[in-house]
Amino acid sequence: MSRIRDNNYDELITNYVQENPDIKSPTKLARIIIEKENLVFSVDSFRKKVGMFMTPINIQSSNKGERYQVSNGMYHWKSKGGPMKLSVDQADELFYEFSKHGLNMTQMSIRNKHNLSIREWHSLKSTLWLYKESNIFSPWTVDNTHPNELQQLVESKMNMKFMDKKRLVEDEYQKVTLKNYNKVIKENNIGQIAIEKLIDELYDDLNILAPIITRIESKCDTGHENAPDTIVAVIADLHIGSRVEDLNVTTDFNLDILKQRLTSVAEKINKIGAKHVKLAILGDLIETFTGLNHKNTWQSIDFGMYGAKVVKTTIELMMEFFGMIHNLEEINGIGGNHDRMTSDNREDTKSQVAEIIFYMLEKLYGHVIKFKYSPLVIHKEYDGISYLFTHGDKKVIRNGLEGMIEHGDPGNFNLILQGHWHTRQTKADHPKYKWLSCPSIFSGNWYSESNGWQTQPGFLICWNDGYDIPLIQDVPLK
Repeated sequence: MSRIRDNNYDELITNYVQENPDIKSPTKLARIIIEKENLVFSVDSFRKKVGMFMTPINIQSSNKGERYQVSNGMYHWKSKGGPMKLSVDQADELFYEFSKHGLNMTQMSIRNKHNLSIREWHSLKSTLWLYKESNIFSPWTVDNTHPNELQQLVESKMNMKFMDKKRLVEDEYQKVTLKNYNKVIKENNIGQIAIEKLIDELYDDLNILAPIITRIESKCDTGHENAPDTIVAVIADLHIGSRVEDLNVTTDFNLDILKQRLTSVAEKINKIGAKHVKLAILGDLIETFTGLNHKNTWQSIDFGMYGAKVVKTTIELMMEFFGMIHNLEEINGIGGNHDRMTSDNREDTKSQVAEIIFYMLEKLYGHVIKFKYSPLVIHKEYDGISYLFTHGDKKVIRNGLEGMIEHGDPGNFNLILQGHWHTRQTKADHPKYKWLSCPSIFSGNWYSESNGWQTQPGFLICWNDGYDIPLIQDVPLK
């Protein structure tokens, strides 16, 4: 039986590399590991992983006299700017902070924390072979620590990692996640500092995401000559990051299926050929930020799809989706109960994750698309009809029809559209107003199936029928 669990074999490879310093060939060492550990891997695919761990150790061992020296607990080396030195302890800290197996911090964050110039940072990176695949300890520590002791140091460092509140929700190191996850998140409050740090990291990615913006076109050819001038497309409950499979009635759901459904949404919107397209997203963009919205939430999310990763994934997915829709002019965003920063819904009542997502999207697209966000209700008048968008989890809904109508316009027909329930339902029907629970993009999960809440995924397209009454098209999705 292999010692590897959940594809977490970094430590195993490290041990073999350290125990076999004379083996210089990644292919040879990969073959040895596969045979001894009875792994189901081809040598060809596994040798690349092995090579990433051999390269820094072997090169540092053979060339360390040329690249650096260690004396009195200090690294010494020569750079173009002159002699440089760095304590082994500080080097270990930098490896722990920068390695993806440690805190996986950005270069900018590390340079600011340690007051390093760009020249100093790149010099120590190239000298000590510091990169994202590195060990969480520097070369001298790895080379001069007994394997058993090094393993204990790694475990200790991983446990310390969970005490860092600033990095708590972004941790993806598999070996200790399931063991510590529930306890640590409950004991630590995310707080405002997590929000600020998240926004900073998203800004770091703007330059990478920016090229996708050019896909948006303000005008495209319209379809048939009887196409409505203005349409309002309404999607609800995307639950990005959720993974559902092998249920009795509910269809499977994951990121790939979600992408297919959003592509279908865009195609069906474009097929109508309206000159002006308005979009409403009725909350629950993500499944979870902390992984603990409910007791067993972590069991139904894709690995790592929480914290900053699920936020970045959502922004990228929305960018691709927006880019597929012709003549998209306005986006109305609502926050849902799944879009909170905290596990406890009493701590975050404003759906701050959704607020951040729409804030970043407006930064990217604000010059070509109008954005409006609210954690409660948005009222918009389009083509003579008043639309009231809400999620459905807040107290404003519990106040009933009278509470909702107050947000509308008594002079127009008021169409109230909510998400949250993952089902189609007419809650009120009157000559001057209609209240609908909208279909969701999300298929549902074990919780909804166990309560008998199954429905066909879908979305709505609405427009004025010519008599200031909304024509509502319910579009099912596979």
